[in-house]
Amino acid sequence: MTSPLTADGGITFDWIDGGGVTTPAGFVAGGIYAGIKTYGSEPRLDVGIIAAEGETPLVAAGVFTKNAVTGHPVTHDRKLLASTSEVRGVVCNSGNANTATGTQGAEDCARMAELAGARIGGDAANVLVGSTGVIGRMLPMDKLAAAIEGIELSREGGYAFSRAIMTTDTHEKQYALRFTVEGRTYHVGGCAKGSGMIHPDMATMYGFITTDAPVDPAWLKQAWKSVVDVSFNMIDVD
Repeated sequence: MTSPLTADGGITFDWIDGGGVTTPAGFVAGGIYAGIKTYGSEPRLDVGIIAAEGETPLVAAGVFTKNAVTGHPVTHDRKLLASTSEVRGVVCNSGNANTATGTQGAEDCARMAELAGARIGGDAANVLVGSTGVIGRMLPMDKLAAAIEGIELSREGGYAFSRAIMTTDTHEKQYALRFTVEGRTYHVGGCAKGSGMIHPDMATMYGFITTDAPVDPAWLKQAWKSVVDVSFNMIDVD
């Protein structure tokens, strides 16, 4: 079932029940349980990947928290997106934020990117990383390595990914829609996690949006920031 929504400019969006980050063409995803997260409802997944389905890289943009204390993945992703707009995918874990973990934490973050790059056919230089959960604890890299190697990626894996990024959430948050421009139909999918600590400017939340519409990298970066400023960044839950 779908329900229409007409936006400014006359474009009609049809919401797609059960859709998510793999609804747009060109994306695969998956989630797996590594044993990092010891809480939450079933299925209890804690490692997830979104990746390009083929060899063509993904155009990416990102916005991040303004909190003074950030995890090593935030530093990694800011640096990556400052140097390129093309990535192969993103690897995330929940249950451990890899924050306040020193030099070893930075090395573990880089290792996550390396492991995911090997899994999806890229390298650490073009893989984004996310970690969310408890701060001040080292990542169990042996468990992460086994999970990343064993994760199943598919066109149906968006739901599993949305479960893998949850922390204190009571249920997954995902959506998808379709729209037509100049006779061509495109899709947008997304998922998010976070029921608290969303201030300042996203804080500990995750949000991932995918699309099969062609976009200019510079426009995407500007548009993404503008949209987040009037949506996520208006939330003051702390």
